[in-house]
Amino acid sequence: MSVKMVQQEILGKTQKPIKKVSYGCQQILINPDRVLKVILEFVWEESNKLANCGSYYSSQLDFKNGKIKSRFDLHRLMKDNPHFNALYSQVAQQTLTSVAESLKQGRLQASEALVGSM
Repeated sequence: MSVKMVQQEILGKTQKPIKKVSYGCQQILINPDRVLKVILEFVWEESNKLANCGSYYSSQLDFKNGKIKSRFDLHRLMKDNPHFNALYSQVAQQTLTSVAESLKQGRLQASEALVGSM
């Protein structure tokens, strides 16, 4: 018995068989030269280090005060950080904004889970 015949038996003759759809993404690979590769790796590392610092600092303030700082407060508080100063200010601010938004979202989901369990 073929797969199509089994599908027709399961679904009945009036329904159409289920069509499998697969989604994928295409990677855009860059082939940077040696100098550009070093620069990109430096920016990635500094951005990651800044995100870790911002996440740690925000978490500590959250545990201490029970309040998450806004993204603007995080920008202001981290402006003297060496990882912040190693990047262009827009890049550093975007990194810290992503940290602030993810922590805020995590806090929101945790509070919804507490309300839902009551």
